[in-house]
Amino acid sequence: MARYLDQVMETAGLYNAAGFNDDTRPFVAIPARRDFWRRASANWLAGLVVRGLIDMADAAEMAPDMANGLARRTYKLDRTWGTLGVMSCGMAAMDVALDNPKESNS
Repeated sequence: MARYLDQVMETAGLYNAAGFNDDTRPFVAIPARRDFWRRASANWLAGLVVRGLIDMADAAEMAPDMANGLARRTYKLDRTWGTLGVMSCGMAAMDVALDNPKESNS
């Protein structure tokens, strides 16, 4: 996942992406897949912070966009519910990734 994000975001840029799109058929799998995407995105952002490519403020701004903001804008979903919860999940995962880089990469 990190290699994909490195390659795609380097070429396309974060704000040209559509974020997380899921086409899974079993409805019960969607929450787990979304959680995986949020964690992988936060881990990738934490890696950018650790390497000095972005600062924590930029990462904090990007986390909610990667979690659901990009998909909402792409598909013109204008509901505002859940943004704070997604941001706190993304930031919590980023804190874990920054505090425990070896654990977050496994």
